[in-house]
Amino acid sequence: LAFSQDEIEKNLAKNTQTQTKKVVIGGYGELHYNYNNSQGKEESYLDFHRFVLFFGYNFNDKWFFEAELELEHNIVIGNELSGELELEQAHINFTPYPFFNLQGGVLLVAAGLINETHEPPLFLSVERPLYHNIIIPTTWFGNGFAAYGKHKGFHYRLFVMEGLNGDGISLSKGIRGARGKGLASALNQNGNSVNFKNPLYGLYVDYEFVGGKVGFSGSYNRAINSSASNNQPEETDLGLVEFHLQYIDHGFWGIFEIGTILYGEHMTGIEQSFGGYLDLGYNVLETVKTPINLSLWARYSWINTAFQTRSGGNSQEENRQSIWRVGLLLRPISQIAIKIDYGQVTKGVDNDLTQEFNLGIGYYF
Repeated sequence: LAFSQDEIEKNLAKNTQTQTKKVVIGGYGELHYNYNNSQGKEESYLDFHRFVLFFGYNFNDKWFFEAELELEHNIVIGNELSGELELEQAHINFTPYPFFNLQGGVLLVAAGLINETHEPPLFLSVERPLYHNIIIPTTWFGNGFAAYGKHKGFHYRLFVMEGLNGDGISLSKGIRGARGKGLASALNQNGNSVNFKNPLYGLYVDYEFVGGKVGFSGSYNRAINSSASNNQPEETDLGLVEFHLQYIDHGFWGIFEIGTILYGEHMTGIEQSFGGYLDLGYNVLETVKTPINLSLWARYSWINTAFQTRSGGNSQEENRQSIWRVGLLLRPISQIAIKIDYGQVTKGVDNDLTQEFNLGIGYYF
């Protein structure tokens, strides 16, 4: 596998201790070709989806800085077709002990398997799983503070970060539109910035074993909704709980994630989002003495952002999706991935079918 974020931190510490390197530069990117056919309507895109640069600096053996700057869709031109330029990470780390470390700045939310570690060679499909778009809204980041560490196979992260914008929560996208992305004025009531009035609190726990890991996370926020019916800001309790299991060893890929979002009574319409997916794959070159990885895989996903509603009607059925996907992942070396996959998406009251074909190349260094 390519380096994970945890491995980056290990390398930063190692570089400091040996005094061989104070500056670490890296990055990742991915080019996608997407074709879909929905009820006879065909669309196709060729998109350099992400270009990311990573920068790290070791001050000494206890203090280091790391940052990640991302450009999406090639160019930012200031309209609805524009790409995005985002500072996804920028934080100072203090690491006095393996079991207790601190960081502050722009952080990634610790939730699920991909939000913190989302380099293209580390997941099977061309696009990230739909679960990591509208249940866990990857990439989810913001300003905040965290304590983290590891001990005897256990990894944990406690964090407090900027809150969510209740106005951005929707039946079709869940909390994806509620992310503040570190923008201080993302939430305003009467001209006052309130994105840290009600912080997001979270806990993430993993246990690592040979070839894999298993864990869970929980996040809680009282999201502020400024567009309530009485024209007065209201606060809505919101909680996300997820469970994950990953095993990648002896050529076998096994990944399972499931999560739910519960919304308080002041959230109009939506009461619960729910979803999950299962990946199974195998490297057919596992028994051959070669560094090349050629994995065949299949995925089943089920997603419903309006799993439970208060508004009645057809909202639950309209936002229900199930997806079968099969694909091939070729990694000529661990840091480059060439991917191809085909999927069928069934959605809505009438079980509308969309066929998808994706081709991509991604890298990490």
